[in-house]
Amino acid sequence: MKLIFSIILFITSLYPQNEWLILNKNNSPIISNKVYNSVQDIDGNYYINTNQSFFKLSPPNNWVRLDTLNSVFTTPPFRLFKDKFNTIWAAGDNLYYLKNGIWIEINDSLPSNDGISAIAVEDTNTIWCGTYYNGLYKYDFNQWIKVGNDLFNYEINQIIIDSSNSIWIAMDDGGGLVKLTGSDTVRIYHPDFISPTSGWTSTNGLLIDKENQNKLLITAEHIMPHTNTNFLAEYDMANDNWTLYDSAAVNSRVLPSKLVLTNDQNNKKWIGTMTTGILTFDNGTFNFITKDNSGLPENTVWSLMIDSYNNKWISGYPNYGIAIFNENGIVNITSVDYNFNSTQDFQLYQNYPNPFNPFTKISYQIPRQGFVTLKIFDVLGREIATLVNEEKPEGRYEVNFSATGLTSGVYIYRMQVNDFITSKKMILIK
Repeated sequence: MKLIFSIILFITSLYPQNEWLILNKNNSPIISNKVYNSVQDIDGNYYINTNQSFFKLSPPNNWVRLDTLNSVFTTPPFRLFKDKFNTIWAAGDNLYYLKNGIWIEINDSLPSNDGISAIAVEDTNTIWCGTYYNGLYKYDFNQWIKVGNDLFNYEINQIIIDSSNSIWIAMDDGGGLVKLTGSDTVRIYHPDFISPTSGWTSTNGLLIDKENQNKLLITAEHIMPHTNTNFLAEYDMANDNWTLYDSAAVNSRVLPSKLVLTNDQNNKKWIGTMTTGILTFDNGTFNFITKDNSGLPENTVWSLMIDSYNNKWISGYPNYGIAIFNENGIVNITSVDYNFNSTQDFQLYQNYPNPFNPFTKISYQIPRQGFVTLKIFDVLGREIATLVNEEKPEGRYEVNFSATGLTSGVYIYRMQVNDFITSKKMILIK
């Protein structure tokens, strides 16, 4: 069924508007305020992923949900990336890339069941992927190859490729920063910054300067208490020179997220922080943008994306959705009414695959908050398993079911949401 939203949303004009705009579940279709990050493709479309939904926004007012039953996405991706060739990548239950407006799924199984945490593309046939504690992998569209054995068995926060095709890997939980050239690995550190002796550090962000390709900006934080307070450094890759910046001077902690360091069209650096909003860095000068001196709803910044109009798209995971900011006035965004197709129905979808052995997925959708139970029964009505038994907000969900230990036959899965009850059959063949 069609549900028409008629809401004032600020989406398209080439004239500067207000400096701030907030998009959240109350004034847009995004369903959840837990927005992971946003990217913009070469055609000016925006892609926005949350913990419950994945949307494409085509200005001026066209919202399309991508994680639908008939889509290549059965669940929202966890991370979105844009490579140096302007290709958009999505990492979730699998790896996807956008080509000529069509999302394509990488058919080869992911190297880690925990998913991909970072991506860098060396050329059109070589992809570097970092994982959550399962190492660094190289993919040639034919096979996944693990690189460096256990050296990279940390949560990999970011991967970048410099102008000489060396690979730089930033890692969490003490993994530090490693430069990979061919098969040679070198740990990069200063005695007072991401050093093995300077405390257990997380290297969070890497950014190559737009005006000087030999200059690398690095953000880090000390996970364990330590007297060293450096959190930001510039590294001259050509001459092995360091410039360190003391966080005590600005009282900042960088959020341990992968997408909080970027630069704008004027090469000003933008850094998302854990508790103090956004830190800007320009020619050695620091400034803060916080909820106390701006339209930023809260001081936690999960991700930052700067679009082709120099608008900053700021993810406020988990509370405030997206804050869009442009210090010179938001461009390409004005007020219009929009229509968006949604559902007013409860839906329990057919499991996939079906028949199955022994794993299958069950998807369901609820139009409003309710207490959801999803249970498995045999044909005699005996309860086999409870997959869901909790309060859920409006949205579309997917759960996995393993029939390991069960015999072949027909099974029933039943969903109840408050007073609504429905069920479907599935077939296990061993």
